[in-house]
Amino acid sequence: FSESQVPIIESIISSEIDLKRWEAVNKNYEYLEHLYAKIYNVDNPKFRLALQKISSWHVNALDLNLDGQRVKHLRKVHKISKKRLQIAEVTAGPEDPIFEHLNESIGLSERELYRYSVAERASVLVSPL
Repeated sequence: FSESQVPIIESIISSEIDLKRWEAVNKNYEYLEHLYAKIYNVDNPKFRLALQKISSWHVNALDLNLDGQRVKHLRKVHKISKKRLQIAEVTAGPEDPIFEHLNESIGLSERELYRYSVAERASVLVSPL
């Protein structure tokens, strides 16, 4: 794992986005998240920015429903927001506005995940056998 891989993966992601190959975009973002965790320490500002970038992809994919996998993107946003909050607890001062933003993001994603799970359970109850 090397930092020199980051621009290569980002270029691949850009190409896949241009081609609207959303599954490939998702897989490359997953790899990028893994790569960042391997090459950066949690106190490295590059790691925080990287996670923010990955989270932004999932928020956009969710908002635009690019690939029909809204719940998957919502779960990723939730997971990354929690990871970002853990990092902020170690690296940011107590008055940093990142805490408010991340807590709001986590709360919103939890509410939406709950809403989706309730809707899914309701659809199972009313679906014919």
